[in-house]
Amino acid sequence: KVDTQQKYIKDIKALTEENKRDYRERIEKAQSEINTLQSTNNDLTTSLGDRQATSENELKKLHERKNTLLMNKSTVQTKMSDLGAKAKFFEDNETCPTCEQTITLENKANMLKQAKVDAKHLTSEKNHISLESQKVADAIEVWDKEVDKVRNIINDITQNNTQISNLQNTINDYQNHLASEVSADLTKAESELEEYLSNDRNLLEHKLSVSEQYSYNNVIIEMLKDTGIKTKIIKQYLP
Repeated sequence: KVDTQQKYIKDIKALTEENKRDYRERIEKAQSEINTLQSTNNDLTTSLGDRQATSENELKKLHERKNTLLMNKSTVQTKMSDLGAKAKFFEDNETCPTCEQTITLENKANMLKQAKVDAKHLTSEKNHISLESQKVADAIEVWDKEVDKVRNIINDITQNNTQISNLQNTINDYQNHLASEVSADLTKAESELEEYLSNDRNLLEHKLSVSEQYSYNNVIIEMLKDTGIKTKIIKQYLP
């Protein structure tokens, strides 16, 4: 039984070593993947730099500029509307409705002339605002794309960190398995072998004790066959 158990342990050791190699290879593979992901994250972080802060600041300034242009455009449109109403008033009226004084042709001509100058200036200002607004819109589109790129980089880094965490947990599981479950059968088998060996030692000691007692008894029997010795023992121990 001891020989059978020793052979069983030998087989388990071979299997255990194979399992250990398998788990070590898994650990090495997972660690290699972690190293690759960490290297990728380092490159992504380097490429990210201060792009996030820069793009957000640029977009903030552009949107503020856009709002300012919208307000300026609204102001110009209001002025143009007021100017149109004023020009129409002088074109349609000969007398001031407030003071009831006659509007002279010279005064009317001067007012309409000034209205045309002001209208030209406001139209030029409106066109300038439109051009600036288009430039701002184009710039916002460019920086929006940059923000998307930055978000994608941050998302990649986050996903890589999640994978790294999962791989590290896997490595911990493999290491715990190596430390316990892989060698569990071997430990049990060796414990059983030690029990068998202990039993064999006890049996051997008992066998030696019996053999010694048997030899002692044989000597006594031979001694008792000697009549002189037998007579002497009887006289000594019997009354």
